[in-house]
Amino acid sequence: MGLEEELLKCVHCGFCLESCPTYVVTRSEIHSPRGRITAVKLGLTSEGIETCMYCRRCELACPSGVVYSEI
Repeated sequence: MGLEEELLKCVHCGFCLESCPTYVVTRSEIHSPRGRITAVKLGLTSEGIETCMYCRRCELACPSGVVYSEI
């Protein structure tokens, strides 16, 4: 699946939030998988993208099956 398809799979449910170490510490949407996906969709770069730890815990929590490591 390509980047666009992965981005479209996110339904912004928020199940990924509590699984994300950077979101848990900062409580900032931009530091969450959902916030990072939104930033990529909008063509933005942000410090949130750079703080991803690539632990892929969000992938386990995602009911839509977003493969974050592909984004």
